[in-house]
Amino acid sequence: MERHRLRAVYEDDLIKLLESIGIKRAIEKGELKCHVCNEVVTIDSLQAIIPLKKNIGVLCSKTTCLNKIELETR
Repeated sequence: MERHRLRAVYEDDLIKLLESIGIKRAIEKGELKCHVCNEVVTIDSLQAIIPLKKNIGVLCSKTTCLNKIELETR
């Protein structure tokens, strides 16, 4: 069984994390979209931050989007 490291952020620290990676303003303005379904991701709907080849992506809280990313990483 292959193991993966999961990193989590407390809700209280989320804003600081978003600022540190430079996406806080974009999320607040509704400029970031889910990497899978292309819907706008808000602070409330942000479920995951994922590394992409040249930048980072975000995932919304839909189960189908999370499942699709999980299948792609297997």
